[in-house]
Amino acid sequence: MSRLPADEPDRLGHPRPAHAADRLQLLIDGVLAAGATRPETDPAASARELAERILADPGHRDDPARPARPTPGPRPARPADR
Repeated sequence: MSRLPADEPDRLGHPRPAHAADRLQLLIDGVLAAGATRPETDPAASARELAERILADPGHRDDPARPARPTPGPRPARPADR
């Protein structure tokens, strides 16, 4: 099961297949957990829409779930060695 999310975005020509696969795997893990603990909520129905969004995302926008690393600023001055 773990290979499916990794292969599908690439097969569909997603511009960032590894990123999409990570998101799909997280979604699948969440659906399995929700289905085990709250089956009455029908998590698979909600997951389908989210999976479609992940696969349709062109991957060019910044992802708020993965913020860019801040650029390093100047290092603080160190006290002189004694």
